[in-house]
Amino acid sequence: MKYLINKILGNSILSLLLEVSATPKPAGVDKINKFKNLNFENYLATTSYISYYYYLSIIDGIKGKFKIGKRIYEATKSMLENQTGGNTSFGSILLHIPLITSTSYYLYRNKTLNFENIRKTLSFVLNNCNEIDSIYICKSILLLKPKWLVKVEKYDITKRNWLKEIKENKAKPKDIMKVAEKFDWVAYEYVNDYEITFNENLPSFLKFYEETKDLNKAIIKTIIWILSRRIDSHIYRTKGIEVAKYVMENAKESYKRIEEGEDILKESEKLRKKIESYEANTGTTLDLVSSCLFLALFLIKV
Repeated sequence: MKYLINKILGNSILSLLLEVSATPKPAGVDKINKFKNLNFENYLATTSYISYYYYLSIIDGIKGKFKIGKRIYEATKSMLENQTGGNTSFGSILLHIPLITSTSYYLYRNKTLNFENIRKTLSFVLNNCNEIDSIYICKSILLLKPKWLVKVEKYDITKRNWLKEIKENKAKPKDIMKVAEKFDWVAYEYVNDYEITFNENLPSFLKFYEETKDLNKAIIKTIIWILSRRIDSHIYRTKGIEVAKYVMENAKESYKRIEEGEDILKESEKLRKKIESYEANTGTTLDLVSSCLFLALFLIKV
């Protein structure tokens, strides 16, 4: 069991560190570049201080006692209390906690790694969450004092009755995420059992890693590939649809040039300069990358 705990915790922490360390990133924070009030050290601190709650999520999975919402709330609170950058990794926390819990639950009971079965377990875990988990998740969002929320028809935490609404409907996390799945990829992952992570991003990253034999380049290429396929949710919420489309179209051009033989890192630098002109942060894309890296680290060694 010690090996299992160490492996899952190691993967979860390393996935966050690898994502933020990937340099030069087409947008966001890396070892060289800052973003507004955020710097590399903020992310290192976040990773350090949320690790205990990732560990507790592993123990939850082993015991079969799921506390998804509570762990998300605890990790978010620790993130905000232990570094000065504010919200550095909330999307990653949202994605990682259910994934860590589910992987622990499955691998403790089945010694063979099988991503399809881990995804089925993830579906089982999310379907066995309840309104308490939903309330904790909503309270986690409120801790961030967000200005980027999009108005939704149901479970709108900007309204006074959100708590009553969740309790009356016994709304599970999948229920509260469903109202946002059309414009938020983290919400989409909850509703669709991490379809993007398992069926798109993970296979593509592994393919890029096999091609490049270089972990940093594979991560950068994965980021550009995702940006070329999907409007980044964070950019959409903070900068609007036109900027989000602009970033996606430029990412398409960068990815095409990479496929034609251009250097990955040089293309990433060029794309960064274009995105920087709008002060846009590709936060959701980077969260999705950390999620697929968690799984990929079961197959590759750094």
